[in-house]
Amino acid sequence: ESAATIAGATKDATEYTVTVTIADDGKGGLEVQTSSNYNALNFTNTYKATGSVTFAGIKTLTGRTLKAGEFTFSVTENGNVIQTVTNNADGKIGFEQIDYTLANVGEHTYTVKETSTDGNGITVDTKTYTVKVNVDDKGDGTLIVTKLEDSEDYEKLNFTNTYAAVGEITFAGTKTIEGDLAH
Repeated sequence: ESAATIAGATKDATEYTVTVTIADDGKGGLEVQTSSNYNALNFTNTYKATGSVTFAGIKTLTGRTLKAGEFTFSVTENGNVIQTVTNNADGKIGFEQIDYTLANVGEHTYTVKETSTDGNGITVDTKTYTVKVNVDDKGDGTLIVTKLEDSEDYEKLNFTNTYAAVGEITFAGTKTIEGDLAH
C-alpha cells in the first residue's frame, strides 16, 4: 500500500511478493503460472479518531480572600467520579480535559458539583450542574464534541460560597453600693 488516503487511517506496511511466470504454450497462446499467494493479498488499515472537551468554571468566595486548593469539585458520569479538582487562588476551577476515542461516540451526561463541606464560617454552594454532550466522528480522525440543547453550559460552571465570621461576647459585672441605704 502506498499511502492511507483517509485522514485518521494508518497505512498497512505489509508487502507481498507474487511471482508470475508466462510461457509460450506452443499453440499460439500463453500459459500463465502464479505463485500460490496471488489471490491472498490482504491489506488492513486502522482508523482512529480522537476529541476532547474541557469544562470551565469560577469559584467565588464572598466575605474573605479565596485560597488555592481550598474547595473541591467532582465530575461524575454514570455514578462514577471521573475527576476531583480544586480551585486556584484566582478562583479558576482546575477541570481536566476529558478525552474521547471512537469507543466514546454518542451522548454523555455529567454531573458537576462542589464536594466541599460547610464549616469554619463558610457556607458551601449546593448547586449541581448537569452537562450533556454528544461525541460525533467527523470522518477525518477527529471527534466533534457538542453541547446538547438541554445541557447546562460546560464553560460556566460557577460556584459561590460565603464566609461569615460570628462570635459573641458576654458582659459581666458587679453592682456595689457604698454608703448607708437606710436613710
